[in-house]
Amino acid sequence: MVTYASYLNKKSNLPKLSVGVASLDTLVGLMAGLITFPIVLTFGLSDAISESTVGALFISIPTGLGSYGAVGRIVAVAFFALAYIAAITSSVSLLEVPVSSLMDKFGFKREKSVWLITLFLFLAGIPSALNLNILGTIDSIFGGVLLIFGGFLVTFFMGWVVPGKFNEELSDSKVGIKTTRYLKFMTRWVAPPIIGFGLFISVFDLLKGWVS
Repeated sequence: MVTYASYLNKKSNLPKLSVGVASLDTLVGLMAGLITFPIVLTFGLSDAISESTVGALFISIPTGLGSYGAVGRIVAVAFFALAYIAAITSSVSLLEVPVSSLMDKFGFKREKSVWLITLFLFLAGIPSALNLNILGTIDSIFGGVLLIFGGFLVTFFMGWVVPGKFNEELSDSKVGIKTTRYLKFMTRWVAPPIIGFGLFISVFDLLKGWVS
């Protein structure tokens, strides 16, 4: 979201866009949970997916939908097609960060930067593609810990390190006074401790999994 937001027009209605993005993202997450967890409980797959969250997607969904015959298989194909689209679109935003860094720092053309970063990520991803345990470990570290840590740093940075810059951005976006006060309060006092608590739980679970 930070990557895409950097390309927004200054006249964009940020509060409206934020509510829309957050609402749709939460809705999709809840829908995925309503599909995944009943399947896990119904077919007793908790042990099969306990070692890695990746199993919830690649074990529980195919098992559950496959039991419903042709209709289930069609739904499974549609589900994983949408998951593929979600992964690709997310990869675009993630790829843009290092690509833009190479362009700004070393003056590379976009095409060259894209090929270099893609090649590096392809080579770095080979172990995960060959071993599900490695994929689960990488997912736990980057998706479960560092992703939350990044969110914590963003809220702490905007709320406490450069609050003046944050105020300037809010003023330029011409949001209302109530919205400005709400965002500043949430960014300083609410988001950092909540995200920090989630980060603590994620690190604890990661270390617990490694020890066991």
